[in-house]
Amino acid sequence: MSEVWQFEMKRNDVNFYFRGDIHLGSKQSAVEAWRMSNEIVGNDPLAFDFGMGDFVDSIIAKDKRYDPFNRDQNFESIDDAFSFFEDNYTPLKNKSGGLLVGNHEWTLIQNTEMNEIRKICKRFCIPYLSFSALIRFKFPNGKILTGFVAHGAGGGRKIGSKANRLDEVKGKFPDVDFAVYAHTHELFTRAVPVLMLKDDKLVARTIHMASSGSFLRNYVPDTLGYGERALYDPLPIGFVYLQVRDGVIDEGFRYRVMY
Repeated sequence: MSEVWQFEMKRNDVNFYFRGDIHLGSKQSAVEAWRMSNEIVGNDPLAFDFGMGDFVDSIIAKDKRYDPFNRDQNFESIDDAFSFFEDNYTPLKNKSGGLLVGNHEWTLIQNTEMNEIRKICKRFCIPYLSFSALIRFKFPNGKILTGFVAHGAGGGRKIGSKANRLDEVKGKFPDVDFAVYAHTHELFTRAVPVLMLKDDKLVARTIHMASSGSFLRNYVPDTLGYGERALYDPLPIGFVYLQVRDGVIDEGFRYRVMY
């Protein structure tokens, strides 16, 4: 885990966006949908964006998932895909709370001993969130929100196991206000009550949880990716966001389906 990141917010209202699993470099990446989501964030004056990892597919030849016919011809190399990501994220760097590294980037790190996401964060002067991070927001009105974000791991093939993995947060960090995982490409939100004693009374508080979706299509004509080879379910393309008003979570997570 990276350090606990502290954010002094300039206003009491904010829209947190959580977007990741773009997998640039794969023919199955919904590149234009991701660029449209960049415009949504860019045009939102209250936007504060978190990158959830797996921005680039990053699959090299010796990886068992490698498919030479799945390479997006707009990118000659993995390096091109990272440059494309950086160029397109540059307009959002002043609205960014940082970038996580995903399992695809982590495999590349293991094979090359180079961390492109950390380099991009350094150039943008934004937090490098590593694989997971605790984040804390202090608002001008004195309200405080805490969250836990992670690229995530495992999850299984069915929605129940993926929700169960996310639910584990309440045992690890029962005091956070919200938690977001990526990795599974599922797009869902969940409100999880946690019981606790306060002043000798049993009370319940809610942890707002979400799975942040993806921009990777499992089934695309004229190509065959690892998702189709594993017969994964088709999934929506999109992301989740969380509205905060007067320093308080407003209604909980919502999701945006691009298509």
